[in-house]
Amino acid sequence: MPLPSLVGSFGHALFCSPALGRACAAYPAAAARVATAFPVFDCEIGDEDAEVLVDARIHGHAALPHSHWGRSPQPVVDLRFDVQPSAYRRTQTFKVYRPTSRS
Repeated sequence: MPLPSLVGSFGHALFCSPALGRACAAYPAAAARVATAFPVFDCEIGDEDAEVLVDARIHGHAALPHSHWGRSPQPVVDLRFDVQPSAYRRTQTFKVYRPTSRS
C-alpha cells in the first residue's frame, strides 16, 4: 500500500495476514489473530504478487531484512522453484536468490 508520505526512506507498507506474517508463532492462542505490517520499498513486493511470492520474499532464502528500517532497497531479482525429486512425486519449494557480486 502506498503511504501518504515517506516514512524514513520507505514509500509503501506491507500488511500481512496472521498466517503470512507469522508474528506470534510462539503463542498459538494469539497467532491466528495478530497481523503484521512493516515498511517496504516499491521494488521489493509488487501489488499483484501472489501470496506465495510475498511469503518467499519475507520468509524464504535471502528474505527481506524487514526489521531493519535503515536498509537500502532489496529489489526482486530472481524467483524460481527448486524442484526436488521424491519417491512418489516431485515437490517444489520456492526460493529467492540475490545476484552475487563479481569482481
